[in-house]
Amino acid sequence: VRNFFRKWLGDLRLEQLKNGAILGICPHLPDKSTIRISAGWGDCATIIPWELYKIYGDPGFLAENFEMMVRWVEYIRGTGDNEYLWLTGYHYGDWLAMEEGMEDSYVGATANDLVATAFYAYSVSLLVRSGHILGKDMAEYEQLLQNIQKEFRAYFLPQGDLLDEYPMTELFQPGRKVIDIVRKGRTQTALTLILKFGLCEDKDKPRFAKMLDEMVEKNGGRMTTGFLGTPYILQALTENGYAGRAYDLFFQEENPSWLYSVNHGATTMWEHWNSLKEDGSFWSTNMNSFNHYAYGAVGAWMYETVAGIQ
Repeated sequence: VRNFFRKWLGDLRLEQLKNGAILGICPHLPDKSTIRISAGWGDCATIIPWELYKIYGDPGFLAENFEMMVRWVEYIRGTGDNEYLWLTGYHYGDWLAMEEGMEDSYVGATANDLVATAFYAYSVSLLVRSGHILGKDMAEYEQLLQNIQKEFRAYFLPQGDLLDEYPMTELFQPGRKVIDIVRKGRTQTALTLILKFGLCEDKDKPRFAKMLDEMVEKNGGRMTTGFLGTPYILQALTENGYAGRAYDLFFQEENPSWLYSVNHGATTMWEHWNSLKEDGSFWSTNMNSFNHYAYGAVGAWMYETVAGIQ
């Protein structure tokens, strides 16, 4: 996919907005008014060049996209009153997650600004690593990363623990105000991102990993994660001493799981965990692709952990 992504990243650079923002779709649609600037989606500007560098060992991916990466980070940095937290915006969040009581909701239960700040920290960390590969002075962004981590812990992990719910925030979409009613902190996705992106103190990692394991167990040995938690949950478990749980999730057949869709006739990845329900009905008839890559991100864990190809 080397040539494809080199070309596509060129498109992404051309379509980056003047303020550094990355829209949720590239190439742009003619009418961009409904496209969100969202954490996890816009972070393709930093994640994809870094992943391609890791795969191919070609620093050209970093050199060609470094300015775009900087501009994306600076966009986030300037979005609100606190340059170290991403508390504003209209995000997709942990899209199509499956927390109890929200199985038929588009937006997962995890607090959107927790997710957004976690990806902000991750993008800055990738920018720093990329700059080092290219021989650049990254002192400013190293300090920025430390400040983001510190502020994340103070805001989202007071006394070293997640809150059940966070204070209400008002999120804005151009032309209308949107109230963020999804404010949970104790979710599988929150714990996954905290562990994977290094957002807690090292001494707290075992406790958070155990909490994640227990949450999966309490949910019948199943995930609740959506688009942004699922790519990392098996990695977070494996890297923190719970490889057995990761394999159990991988081979789980009850919804939500990968093998649920296989057992119901899937030959491609579904957009929603239960795009086709047990009774044969659709989860939705207006947003329900049966060929949608997101949950295929488990492929990274399959190659790196199951097959051992780092």
